[in-house]
Amino acid sequence: MDYSSGSVEAVAKPFRGPWDGQDKIVLGIDIGTTQSGVAFAFLQTGENQVIHRVTKWPGQEAAHQQGKVPSLVWYDTNKKAVAFGAEALSPDIEMQAEDNNWSLAKYFKLNLHPDDMRAKHDLKLESLPPGVPLRQIYSDFLGYLLRNTQSYFEDRIVDGKRIW
Repeated sequence: MDYSSGSVEAVAKPFRGPWDGQDKIVLGIDIGTTQSGVAFAFLQTGENQVIHRVTKWPGQEAAHQQGKVPSLVWYDTNKKAVAFGAEALSPDIEMQAEDNNWSLAKYFKLNLHPDDMRAKHDLKLESLPPGVPLRQIYSDFLGYLLRNTQSYFEDRIVDGKRIW
C-alpha cells in the first residue's frame, strides 16, 4: 500500500481470524468529556487479531481496574501539566493543587463545540487554566494516555518493550 498521498485503503476487513498484513500496533483513543479510554491491537502476520483495552491507570486501585480514566489535567502556575486522570482526584493531589494555586482542566472537550452550537444549546463552559491553550491540554492529555498505553503494552505483550 502506498500512503504517500496521506490516504489509507478503505476496504473493510472483518476483525477476526489470522492477520494477513504487516505487523503493526493499532491504537483507538476515545477522549470523552468526563472519561477517556484506549484500546489497542498488536497485529502480527498469521496470528489471531485481539483487541486489548487499557485497564490499568495511575491512581486507580488494582482491584478496581477500569477501561476508563477521568479526563482531567492539573496545571501548575508555570502552565506545566502536573497530574492527570484518576491521580488528579486523589486527596493528596487536590491538597497540593489548593496549596500551590494549580488550575484544573476539566470538561475541556466541550471547548471544541462551535460558538453557534454553544449558544443554541446554552452550553456553559468551564474556564481553561489561565494561559493554557486547548491544543496544549489535548497534547498533554494525549501524551499521558500514550505513555500509559505504552507501559500497559510492554507489560502484557511478549517482547512488548522491544516491539513498541
